[in-house]
Amino acid sequence: MRNAGFCLIAGFVLGSLTAGAQPVESRAVKIGGTVYLSGAGARQAGQALRELRAPLRANGLSLADIVSLDVWVTGTGAAAEVTKAVRSAFKRQPPAGTISEVSALPGGAAVQIAGVAVKGGKRVIRPKHMENHQPFSPGIFVDGALYLSGQTSADPATGRLPVGDIRKHVTQSLENAGSVLREAGLDFSNVTQANVILTNPADFGPMSEPYRVFTQPPRPARVPLGAIRLPFDSPVEITMRARREKGRPILPGGMEPSDNYSRGFLSGNELYVAGIGSAKDHVEEGVAEGLDRVRKIVEAAGFSMRDVVEARVYLSDIGNLEGVNRAFRAHFAGDRPPARAVVAVAQLPAKLTVMMSFTAARP
Repeated sequence: MRNAGFCLIAGFVLGSLTAGAQPVESRAVKIGGTVYLSGAGARQAGQALRELRAPLRANGLSLADIVSLDVWVTGTGAAAEVTKAVRSAFKRQPPAGTISEVSALPGGAAVQIAGVAVKGGKRVIRPKHMENHQPFSPGIFVDGALYLSGQTSADPATGRLPVGDIRKHVTQSLENAGSVLREAGLDFSNVTQANVILTNPADFGPMSEPYRVFTQPPRPARVPLGAIRLPFDSPVEITMRARREKGRPILPGGMEPSDNYSRGFLSGNELYVAGIGSAKDHVEEGVAEGLDRVRKIVEAAGFSMRDVVEARVYLSDIGNLEGVNRAFRAHFAGDRPPARAVVAVAQLPAKLTVMMSFTAARP
């Protein structure tokens, strides 16, 4: 998403502005050799990828340094066009990534692409039975971190979906993710963040049963999300990030723990915040309360809101975007805001009106 006008922010680049107001996002945030990219929206995937080049160049990187892409599309045909564009842009070493069909994107875009780029040597993680995993690499390992592509419930060898309820599908998705982790010399205890995307929000409860089997305490930060359609028409897709360095959970005083996830999960210089949602009709108020919770989690880890480098905002109604922007301006007033992507999903778990996830990092 892009607002009119840009400004240079010290140490970071091209913060998005609205008529000289406090910026609501930075086009890119650089911490060490890692650059977090805001969502670039366009009518075509190739154009969206080209939009990412300027903030990458400003930080001394290129498209070849991208290790992970999050792609959201509106309309079934857009996914095929994304596949073609990604194959064209990343002929030698495609990044990890995921594609989800959603109900709306800011500015009426047909596609939005956000991502992470890392300077340095990268290793593609590709289990033998995932040789046809396209257009993304199953995993990219760089600088002690593993970025996994979204894993649906399709069998990687046959492309077939399992027969059974959502538990069967989640089990297959996690088995697929486990194959990538093992190929990188890791396991589920190294996972720092998991996004669970469902086409039926009612599946969120039963999904947790197999999820708890694969992920043992302390569990990673987790974000429950929705989508209209996922690759292979799978009812679930699970994306993960992992690190060789084991992490630890973060729980602020007065905040209730969960058996299914950590409120915050700290590993190395990165802190992942679990999904924070609100069912309030007044979305600006719900976002403001959510950002207050984020502040408590990041401060409990010894971070500050200025260390928040990446944000994802999922709305049930794209018309609530301006309310989200007002809340972000208030909470990041005087600070550099994070790289951010905003999408609309008509149905979020638990009838939420907004779901957010965040990453904080420091040198």
